[in-house]
Amino acid sequence: DPNTTVSPLSRSRSSSSSDDDDTPTTLELWYRRAQTMVERDLQSLSEAAAVDGQIDATSLDDDMAEMLQLYLDHQETWQEVCLVLEKKDQQQQQQTESSSALVLNRPMALKLTENLGQLVLLGAYRMDTDKKKIDKRRPSLEKFMKAFGPECAVYIGGPDDQDQPAELIH
Repeated sequence: DPNTTVSPLSRSRSSSSSDDDDTPTTLELWYRRAQTMVERDLQSLSEAAAVDGQIDATSLDDDMAEMLQLYLDHQETWQEVCLVLEKKDQQQQQQTESSSALVLNRPMALKLTENLGQLVLLGAYRMDTDKKKIDKRRPSLEKFMKAFGPECAVYIGGPDDQDQPAELIH
């Protein structure tokens, strides 16, 4: 029926002939096209930036202004860890799915600097400026930095106990 709307996922499933076929599905093609569009638009945004890296949103056309806003929104929510509290199915929400979630934490850094490593390992109140105390803790900080420094996701949790050493999950 030409008036029937078919989702990309169902088209993808119906167009796949077999599991070992290397032909991309319709859904994979849609993702590739979307990725190409996003890369092209982000390149255009970066070209619109002034020498100092600032973008004047008022100089952008509506599509580019929307892309900039989507990009900025994504930066705020990138890699959030959320607890899903409720999922409403299509019958409850007039054909749209939605959910309610509580943000548990957000990423702060993807690698450790020495100061951030000291804050994570020792907490805010244990970060001394006394050289003797710092030298005493240096071996444990160096081991910690060697183990986690180059690739370490540091997340910010809730407002409680921000001055305490971090919970480490490895």
